[in-house]
Amino acid sequence: MIDKILFGKKLRELREKRGFTQEELGEKLNIEWQHVSRLENGKNLPSCAILIGIANVFDIDVRTLVDYDYLDENTDLDKMIKELLDQSTNEQKKTFYKILKAILQ
Repeated sequence: MIDKILFGKKLRELREKRGFTQEELGEKLNIEWQHVSRLENGKNLPSCAILIGIANVFDIDVRTLVDYDYLDENTDLDKMIKELLDQSTNEQKKTFYKILKAILQ
């Protein structure tokens, strides 16, 4: 599943690295710049067509757009871990604890 906030960060990062404005990216994707802004700010998710268009514009694989392993902010990582824990059963939490404890020792 695509995380809107993390996808938006990734999109903004890619756009800025290429030196595109939101308007320029919107033109390349045939969408309004406001839609680019909403994507970057985590307010909207891209349609499949837009996701493919973004991958084509930046000449990357679609999977790269939804790969969040690059996270550089601990708050994002902490949030993701908390969300996983919130969705886990007690048995899964015990397993997670054992794995984490083994890694840290």
